[in-house]
Amino acid sequence: MWRARTAPLTECIGRFVRRFQEAGQVDPGLDAAVTARVLADLITHSVRPVVCFEDAGIAFEVVRVARSALERP
Repeated sequence: MWRARTAPLTECIGRFVRRFQEAGQVDPGLDAAVTARVLADLITHSVRPVVCFEDAGIAFEVVRVARSALERP
């Protein structure tokens, strides 16, 4: 059920990852589908503190960590 609800986000992120892999900006060794699922879950779970507590700190940290993990070495 959760995967069905987040499928549009996951598919969008997967296309985004593949596009940046083709451009050489994201490690081509990453599995785009798995990466998309992980990022979609991180995004949906990090938004909760922003909505509930107006605390964007965790969302910014998630973006920072995800970006550093995706960048080519």
